[in-house]
Amino acid sequence: MVMRGNRQAPRRRTTAGGVVLAMTATAGWAIGGAPAASAADIDEAFSGTARNYGVFAAVGLLNNSINARANIAEGVVVVNSKGLSAYDGTGVGQFAVPSTVANDPTARAYGRAAPVGVGAVGLNLQLVKAESVSTTVVDGVLDVQDFGTLNIPVLGNLSVLTGSADTNWNDTVLTAGGRLGYAESNTGALTLLDPTLGIPLPVGIFPLGEADLGQNTSEVSLVPDSAACSTGLAVQSQVSWDFADIALFNGLVNVSWGGDAGNPNDSALLTATANGMPAGADLVVSELPDMTIRIGDASVELQPGLAIELDQVFNGSPVGNALSGLIDGEITYTGTTNVVEAANGTVAGGSLNGLQADLTLAPIPIVAPAGLGAAELGFERADAQVQAPLGGINCSDSGTDQTGVDQTGVDQTGVDQTGVDQTGVDQTGTDQSGSAQNGATQAGANQFGASGSGSSGGSHLPATGGSPVSLLMWGLGLLALGLATLGSSVIRTSRTRG
Repeated sequence: MVMRGNRQAPRRRTTAGGVVLAMTATAGWAIGGAPAASAADIDEAFSGTARNYGVFAAVGLLNNSINARANIAEGVVVVNSKGLSAYDGTGVGQFAVPSTVANDPTARAYGRAAPVGVGAVGLNLQLVKAESVSTTVVDGVLDVQDFGTLNIPVLGNLSVLTGSADTNWNDTVLTAGGRLGYAESNTGALTLLDPTLGIPLPVGIFPLGEADLGQNTSEVSLVPDSAACSTGLAVQSQVSWDFADIALFNGLVNVSWGGDAGNPNDSALLTATANGMPAGADLVVSELPDMTIRIGDASVELQPGLAIELDQVFNGSPVGNALSGLIDGEITYTGTTNVVEAANGTVAGGSLNGLQADLTLAPIPIVAPAGLGAAELGFERADAQVQAPLGGINCSDSGTDQTGVDQTGVDQTGVDQTGVDQTGVDQTGTDQSGSAQNGATQAGANQFGASGSGSSGGSHLPATGGSPVSLLMWGLGLLALGLATLGSSVIRTSRTRG
């Protein structure tokens, strides 16, 4: 039986006044004692998250006397150029960034790999993890951990566990692109939900799940993207996991991928990218294989986005008939969900899901008349999201235009205008009349060796018989000289009174 569905197959110029304001603001921060941003920081607001786990498991048995839930083989990466304070929650859908990191105003990137995710419920377990943090002051370091074998109370056992986390926040990555955060988990054999109930069952259904999970990875990066400018960057989040063959209900039901049992080497890859330009937000997902469910000699194939009731799986099989008296529920191959691709290119994201089993364990007369309980198993789940500013990253105040040519001090003709007026004559050190003003007042009089009045001892009167224009220019010059003398007198008087 095959269940078929749809294949989820411009530069800013700074005026002189602007420079003065910027210098004043910097001085104010220094005086106030607030920490100045290091060279490894960026003005644009962007963010990226990547989260991945091999299994989600939740169980409530015997009127919740056995109650636990956890993410297993977890990888988390969180990056935000404005800080990580929004990521410290431990609830569903949160990232559980430690409060010491979330409350650090310089923190920019965080990565974690753990056998059991933070926020697990009902487990008497000391959580272990590999972690890395990068700030605007200190770059992160690679943390690699070998967790060995781990017993998870109630939920099960993990073996051959390793994890690593790495983060980077430095000038090279922020200008040329590169990895900002990375987490990786490698898991061997997993046994899920094998409780000792002390209750005889008609058919042994525990452990409820077993799998060789393999590797999952989570990464957030900046990647070169010239849509906004030649030096532009896009923010990218990428998650991957291996397709693990899964055994359910004490191995009586088996799940494999690619329509062919024993093919765990295939992997799923989801990539979200945003560059801040129109049509610049993309979510790309590798083609997902079919999922094959086998019970005895019978099998059913599910394509991504489809679900099947367990009674359909069990129907017609002697083993299935026995299981149907104990277990009810649904198996879903969810595939790609929560797709976001903003038209303005600022936000992209989505989720990737493998098998999910929602199970109800049937009543057992006398022993558990209300039912053994319920369980939820989700194998291979991941999500990624990115957000970029309008106009892109690493383009503002770069001194370059869309051609990639340095335009600092260059007008629209492409000619260097530094110190040049509109006539094309070099005015460096000259006033508006074009006369050399080195060491001169605005009246144009030479002040080298002159007295405080600005006079060199010679007469400043124009020759007799001058034209009206000459007389006007002389009058203006005399007025400027008088104002300069008055200003000098006021300064001397003020100093004398002080």
